[in-house]
This record gives sequence, C-alpha cells and structure tokens, in this order.
Amino acid sequence: MRPIKQTAVISTHALLFFSRLSTSLLASGLLTLTHFSRDAFLFVSARMLAYSYRGTETIDTRHYWKRRFMAVGLVYLVWTVIYFPMAALAPSLTFPYFRLPLSSILSAMGVHNFFFSLATGYYHLHFLLVLLEFYLVFPYVFRLLRRYPRSHLYVVVGAALWQLVFPYVVRHGRFDFTIASKLETRLVFSYPLYLLGGVVAAFYLEAFHGWVVCHRRAILCWTVVAAAAPILLDYLFAHGVALPKIVVPGADPFAASVIPYDVGAIIAVYLLGVYLVSPRRSARTRAIVSSGS
Repeated sequence: MRPIKQTAVISTHALLFFSRLSTSLLASGLLTLTHFSRDAFLFVSARMLAYSYRGTETIDTRHYWKRRFMAVGLVYLVWTVIYFPMAALAPSLTFPYFRLPLSSILSAMGVHNFFFSLATGYYHLHFLLVLLEFYLVFPYVFRLLRRYPRSHLYVVVGAALWQLVFPYVVRHGRFDFTIASKLETRLVFSYPLYLLGGVVAAFYLEAFHGWVVCHRRAILCWTVVAAAAPILLDYLFAHGVALPKIVVPGADPFAASVIPYDVGAIIAVYLLGVYLVSPRRSARTRAIVSSGS
C-alpha cells in the first residue's frame, strides 16, 4: 500500500503547487480525492505496528523505543536538518540564483526557528510527527485493546464519532478555545478513526482480509459514490446552496463528508495491493511493487 499512498501524497503537493493554473473548484475536488493519503499512511503504520506485537503479551519498552527512534525518530530529525536551510534560502541575481543566509541561520533567532520547525513538523513532515505522538500512547492502547477484546467494536465506533465531532468542536470554540488548522493536522487526536482502526484491524487481519476480498466489488462501488458526494457538495456550495461548512470539504481533509470516501479509498488501495502481489501477476510486476515498497 505504501508506494500507492505516496503517489497520492505527491499528487496532493503537485496540485497545491499548480492550483493557480486551474479553477479553484477543480483543484478543490482533486485535493479531496488525494488527501486520503495521510489517513492511509497512519492506518497502515498503526496496523503494521500492532500486527508486529500481536503475538506478544507485553511490550519491551526499551526495545520498542529503540526501534521507533531508528525507524522514524532519526529520520524525522535528519530531514528536519536538511529542510531547515533549504527553507531559509534567499533569492539571488547570479547563478545558482539563491544564497544561504548563514548569519541568519546561526543566530539566536535561527536556532529558535529550527527548534520550532522540529516541534511543529516542516511541511509534510507532520506525517512523522503525528506518528511519533501515536508511538507515545500505543503501548497503553495496545494493552487495553488486548485485555478487553469485547471493546474493539465500541472503540472503532467511538473513534468514528470523535472523527466527526472533533473538527467542529475545535473550530467553533465549543470549549472556549480554538485550534489553528496547521496545529489540527499535527495532533494525534485528529486521526483516531485511522490510527485506532488500524490497531483493531491488526487484531483481526485474517478476517479483515477475507471480508475485504469477498466484498471487493461493493467496496469499490461504495468508494466511487463516496468520492462523488463531497465533490457534489463543493459544487452546490460554490453555486449558492446553503450548506453547513462542517459538511462542505473545500479541500478540507477533516470535513465530515470526506470520511466515508477516505475509509473506502484506504480499503480500495488495500485491494489494489492484494491484486498487485498476487501470484498470478508477472514476476516483473511483483518485483516492481516489492522495490517500491
């Protein structure tokens, strides 16, 4: 699933870059269809993490954090160090048409900006920042879900309700505070359905796989219909139809109308992965998929 998901990530950033060349409604609709990639990334990561510990009773926290740091923490730190000077590049009139303002980077303000970037996640690095936040709570979540297996359905339903309500609450100050959209994308609380859903799916991976493969046609049809719904709502809202803003996506990845499509798209990508790694595919196709993964 990972190379397919990453293709969607690249598409999202490309659309943002070229959005001025298209109509805002078209760009908004295309962004709605590609934004599921962040949720797919978190779902796959949570599911594989839980699956790797599914056969254990307890988690060795020392080994756990060593692996998490090497797999994600170190990567996040290194790419923050790489991106920080790149983001500080200033234009120049001579080749190579940019310069690196070392005096600014090495100043007290530069150090402050670096640690701010490290704490908030530069641009798309917020994917890894959310994952690191999830790593903090995963041992406790895993322990509770393993101890109370009958709670799994309630956990998924509660996560879905939270996914619907949380954006509305934090944007309308229902608790006397609001959260900026940038911060919202960097909070683990913004993705409970996909993170907790991934953990629960890991506990029942064989049953999940069988059900998805058995209902593949219905799932694909549902995904197409669910993709059309937010695009239609965007169109109606742009043409004067009064609709609640929490429902209208407008390229908002947390809009309520986008959630059914995101879930369907994640499962559809899983089905595509099942198709690509099938023994009936050619050796070349399976090698390409393995290399991309």
